[in-house]
Amino acid sequence: LHPAGAAARFSGPESSANVSVLYNATALGPEAAITLEAKFFVEEWSASGIDNFHCLALTFDWDASIGLNAPKYGNRSSVNVGAATIAGQDALTDLWDSSPPRWVSLVMTANATTSTVSLDGQLVAAAAVPNPFIKKPPRDGLLMLEVGHFTGLLDELRISTSVR
Repeated sequence: LHPAGAAARFSGPESSANVSVLYNATALGPEAAITLEAKFFVEEWSASGIDNFHCLALTFDWDASIGLNAPKYGNRSSVNVGAATIAGQDALTDLWDSSPPRWVSLVMTANATTSTVSLDGQLVAAAAVPNPFIKKPPRDGLLMLEVGHFTGLLDELRISTSVR
């Protein structure tokens, strides 16, 4: 991870950052929402041989996560909430394949009933999959934020408890 002005630079599959995030399920409010949003400038997606390589994710365990998975060995990439795929590679084309590279805004939201994915303010996918942390809150009150495993920049990363 290399600071590049206001953005963070990542330099390939081994370049990543993890941080613990305090999660208070009682502070969710009536929508019970959790939102991850970030701006990506991707020069190359370059996941290694590890399955479900997260480029941006909040996780507690396999069944309790919301995240953007990188393409691996030509496999399809996705946004997953828990074990459910919300958006596949076709919906995420502007994020994966923008040529020339450009800044792309990604917003992933999961509330009490539905999960959505938006790129540059346009809804690209929605599914009847609830916030996975409602049913299975983390035992210690901490989620892990994982980011990286690509070459490019990440900016304006936000985690919130509202629908955006």
